[in-house]
Amino acid sequence: MKQIDICHFSGTGNTLRILMVLVRAFEDRGINVRLHPMEHTDPKTLDVPDTLGLFFPVAFQSTYPFVWKFIRSLPKNPGKDGFMVDTLAGYSGGIVGVLRDTMRRKGYRTVGAVEIIMPDNLFQRKDHPQENRACIESGEQKARAFASALIQKEARWEKKGMWSYGMFTLYLMVIFFLLPPWQWLLRPLFLHVRNDRCIRCGLCVQLCPIQNILPSGHVKLPQFRYHCQGCMRCIAYCPKNAIYAGLRRKAAWHYRGLEAKEMIESYNRGKSSQTHGITPRDPST
Repeated sequence: MKQIDICHFSGTGNTLRILMVLVRAFEDRGINVRLHPMEHTDPKTLDVPDTLGLFFPVAFQSTYPFVWKFIRSLPKNPGKDGFMVDTLAGYSGGIVGVLRDTMRRKGYRTVGAVEIIMPDNLFQRKDHPQENRACIESGEQKARAFASALIQKEARWEKKGMWSYGMFTLYLMVIFFLLPPWQWLLRPLFLHVRNDRCIRCGLCVQLCPIQNILPSGHVKLPQFRYHCQGCMRCIAYCPKNAIYAGLRRKAAWHYRGLEAKEMIESYNRGKSSQTHGITPRDPST
């Protein structure tokens, strides 16, 4: 293992935090790492000469539809190694076994998979710093152990059997309700913005991985289309906590796995030279 190409997506920052831990562990062992943010990478042209890593959060007991679309668009690469890392609050069920089979059909040797528990980014309504810190430290420790196992060729990627496909079927039923007609009908459950808090900085527009948020002017609020996949990035990193989903309007706090500056810097590093980086407006203005 001399070079690892890592394709990654992080919503509220948990996956990116774990990614940074593994990158440091690999580079400390002299392994070259190239990072490919999924929202800025064309999977069909990705060249992986050695090892491919996939990093993403768990969602709906599997992962986001656009992450699956990215993975399924990867070209076949017989004989190369592949591994996966996901972050989650509890249990997935519909990702490890299904993704293992998907990667094997592309010719990859599936050399390792790990699921890392991180703080809940959905149901926490107030900060629990001690509990969250303990969870993060445990997750980072597990990430370092997994990196060591990969390097020593001791990692494993379990199949999970038919249970994984059963959970994946449930996932397909759930994401049916993410189709635009349903999002329109069920729009009270999806994204909204508070007029009294929004500062029209445009950060949510920039950070949305699927361009679901339309830009606003100095007067208009951001406009949400009906393609949201629930990654919660816009909610977590809104500098004024102006964006909410469903009944979370009164929540005074939203979890984020990293500071906004770290997420923005990571996002900008992944953008192509043909696009503009993010220059967020000062939240104090």
